[in-house]
Amino acid sequence: VGPDAGGGENELFLNFEMMYPGIIEGPILPVIFHPYGADSNLPTWELASGDFLFSISTTFPLPIDMDLSQPVTFVVHVFTDSSALVTGNTAAVGIDLSIKSNGDLLGDIPPGTGPQFFLTSPDFTVTPATPAASDNLRQFMVSIPVTLTGITPGEWVYLQIGRAPATANDFSGSLFLNTISVQYQRLVS
Repeated sequence: VGPDAGGGENELFLNFEMMYPGIIEGPILPVIFHPYGADSNLPTWELASGDFLFSISTTFPLPIDMDLSQPVTFVVHVFTDSSALVTGNTAAVGIDLSIKSNGDLLGDIPPGTGPQFFLTSPDFTVTPATPAASDNLRQFMVSIPVTLTGITPGEWVYLQIGRAPATANDFSGSLFLNTISVQYQRLVS
């Protein structure tokens, strides 16, 4: 087993059901949309503008076939609704990653060290869905690459995601998170 360009690509999906509010008893509840009528359900988590305090979290093991000598890309899939009462047209998301081995300390109270990786997406352009006040949604995806140096496949991951401030013209509306795709190169066995 080892790194090789012949390993191919692989993907780990983190869907809505695998995520939860960062503050379990806080004000964040799922937002369910019905873009194709009352019997179509699209569950999402709201990422409000400028609000990293109320973030969404998930846990998962790093896939054992992940080639960590190659960059890993987190592809975040979000929606905007058809609200007409928004300003700005750029958004960004931030991801904090804590990756732990068996027996490692988790937390940010010393001697805990907190997350090892703080990732911020580039600004991306967003617009509300049309027509205004409809059940339509507009889908956006943003890629955030990271090199996970010093990490071993199979280790446990705590991921926290929320809005990050855009550098200019921040979108005042909410983004609605549905899935995160973790894309990586596979080890060759």
